[in-house]
Amino acid sequence: MLTPSQISHYAAVTSPEKSTSTTLTTQQPPAPLSATATQSAQSYQLMKNLLRHVLQTQPTLLPFVPSTPITSTHIDNIAHTMWQIAFKHVVMLQRACQYSAMFSPLKLAALAKLNFLPSWWFFRDLVVGGLPELIKGVDGKGEEKVCGVVIDDREMQGAWNEAIKWCGNVIARRERVATPVVTEEEREKWEVLQVAQEEELMLDSKMTDCGEGEEGEE
Repeated sequence: MLTPSQISHYAAVTSPEKSTSTTLTTQQPPAPLSATATQSAQSYQLMKNLLRHVLQTQPTLLPFVPSTPITSTHIDNIAHTMWQIAFKHVVMLQRACQYSAMFSPLKLAALAKLNFLPSWWFFRDLVVGGLPELIKGVDGKGEEKVCGVVIDDREMQGAWNEAIKWCGNVIARRERVATPVVTEEEREKWEVLQVAQEEELMLDSKMTDCGEGEEGEE
């Protein structure tokens, strides 16, 4: 588990480095990043450091034999370990929830279909994206790996594709129901009915005006 001091250290690592050089230059300084871009970069680096910490402190999450592919189960276990650590640190969990809340409606529907929490899937995405780079120097025995890394996530990808397909069909059916198809004949009948109703209202209005006029003459 990460200690508060380690969290502070990881957060400090993500801060932009300050230049200590006093050499004069004629080049213009780079434009500062927006607050949102800076926060996103810091959040990504913080989560990447968390993944590195998990791989270094719990190497048994990886295959014991270096030549063994990293399967969906390995990825799930690493993501779950990251999620458990983040659950004990408010800042990490809040950021994970914030970014997972921005998932597309289709992605959120697929996660619900698979009974996966969006915040957990956020960490799983980080594992899939960060493993190829970070896994180079670690194996299941805590020793350096010299061979290539093979990631076999076909099991999860198969389940994910099925969930996406199922949810996509549900959304499509829902949109068709919400927007009924009107034929040309039905549209013409509706227009005729609207015209008849307008004429009837106009006639009623004229009759009312006439009745009021006769009462005034009396």
